[in-house]
Amino acid sequence: MQALGAALIAMGLFVDWPPPQEAGLPDTSSFLIILGGLLGAAGLLAAIRKD
Repeated sequence: MQALGAALIAMGLFVDWPPPQEAGLPDTSSFLIILGGLLGAAGLLAAIRKD
């Protein structure tokens, strides 16, 4: 899960996404960075609990 989170964060940082169509929708790169951070934190917590 941590690798997937890191991949999502990297995509959010380095891929040039087109601007959002709606003004009220969040930016795609911000969404991927937040989602990757949450997924990485969940993977870290799961790894810690497994020990």
